[in-house]
Amino acid sequence: MSAADSYPKIMYADQEHSGVRIGVLSTLFIGFFLAFILLNVFLGSFSEGLLADFSLGFACIGGLLLALALAAIAEFLMKRFWHSGRKVTVEEEGLRAQINEDKDIRIRWSERATAIHWYFQMSGYPKAGRERRVQSSHLCLACQVRQSGEFLLVFSFMSKNKAKKFLEEGEYFQINPGEFYQVGLYKRLRGSLERPEIPSEVLLSDKGPYWLAEQRRWTEGLELEYKDFEEFVSLVDERVQE
Repeated sequence: MSAADSYPKIMYADQEHSGVRIGVLSTLFIGFFLAFILLNVFLGSFSEGLLADFSLGFACIGGLLLALALAAIAEFLMKRFWHSGRKVTVEEEGLRAQINEDKDIRIRWSERATAIHWYFQMSGYPKAGRERRVQSSHLCLACQVRQSGEFLLVFSFMSKNKAKKFLEEGEYFQINPGEFYQVGLYKRLRGSLERPEIPSEVLLSDKGPYWLAEQRRWTEGLELEYKDFEEFVSLVDERVQE
C-alpha cells in the first residue's frame, strides 16, 4: 500500500459467507420455478410446430439457463453489498480486525510484532465448511501476525499457479493436515468440523508454531480474496519487524 493510498482501507473477509450461499441457492430455485412457468405458458401458446411439440423441454432448458444467469448476477451483487461483518481495516498506524461482534484486534506498526506464513494443499483430510467448495488441487496460504498476546490470522485459497509467486518470494512453511487424521473413507467424504489433536512432541518441535497458528486459523482466521491477501502479506512483510 503506497503512501498515496488513502486510509482507512477495508478488506472484507469471508465474502462467500453462509448468507450469500443460501441467497444464491434460493435465487436459483425461485428463478428456475418462475422462468419455467413463464416460458411454459409462452411456448404453450403456440398451437403447432416445434415449439408447441417440445414446449415442456424448452421451458426446462430455458428456465435453467435463465436461473443460472440470475443466480450469477445475484451472487455478484450479494458479495459486493452483503458483507459478513468480519473485516481487516488498514490504518495509517496499523491494522484493525473485526473477528466478531465482541472481538476486535489491533496491530500497531510502532510496536514489535512477529509474523509467520504457512501453506497446505486442500486434499488428504476431511474438508468441512467453506473448505468443501475449494478444489483439492488448490492451496491454502495463511499468515499470522502476533503482537502483545494478540493474534491476527488471514488466509486465502488459490490455485498453485497463483500461489507460486508467494512461495517463491516469501518463507512459507508447508504443513500436511492429513497426517494427523485417522479416519475412514466415510468421514473423509462427509467431512468433519473437528480438527485432530496435534501430538505434544510436534507442538514442541520447530513445526509447533505453525500447527498452533493453523488451529487458530480454523477458529478465528479471516478468509480474504486473492488481491486483498496479496496486499495484506506485502504490507506485513514491509512493516512488521521481527
